[in-house]
Amino acid sequence: MAKFIALTDKDWIVRHYVELEMSAQAIAKMLGASNHTVRGWLIKHGVHVRGKRECRHTRTFQENYSGPKNPSWRGGERRSNGRILIKVSKHYPGADRWGYVARARFIVGKHLGRYLNSKEHIHHINRQKDDDRIENLMLCDAKSHAELHAREDGPNKGRFKKGNVPWNASGVSIMANGNSGKEGT
Repeated sequence: MAKFIALTDKDWIVRHYVELEMSAQAIAKMLGASNHTVRGWLIKHGVHVRGKRECRHTRTFQENYSGPKNPSWRGGERRSNGRILIKVSKHYPGADRWGYVARARFIVGKHLGRYLNSKEHIHHINRQKDDDRIENLMLCDAKSHAELHAREDGPNKGRFKKGNVPWNASGVSIMANGNSGKEGT
């Protein structure tokens, strides 16, 4: 069939593209036309042109290789800053945009029978972020969580970032060269 006649015949192009689910690229190859030409004629005939996500190959690939079927699947777990994140759903409260939530938050939520709100923190009693046994987890608010860490770490651990100058009890900065930091003393 001549390429021009086939492309102008709406019934022929609809039959091949919609009913037989041929791609525009396959039709173009069959007719010896460009992919752009075939897509243009589909649009002229009022046929919805499939995007990459709608083509048969992509659907088949997603069905056969998503989640546990993917050879790179790691059981729905990944690590971030020492914490273990588990795959739940993008709509799960507290989940990131990929649908992962901290396993500790998930476990405590399941134990309590409710979702945790964003103001509730999970404290690991033994300080190991990947030890998510329920007996090692404690639910607390941000303030009490910070107090727990301050008590466990001692008075000086983690209080000062690099470049900040610590202050003595009288409120005078202690300079590295031994000067008190007050002008003229």
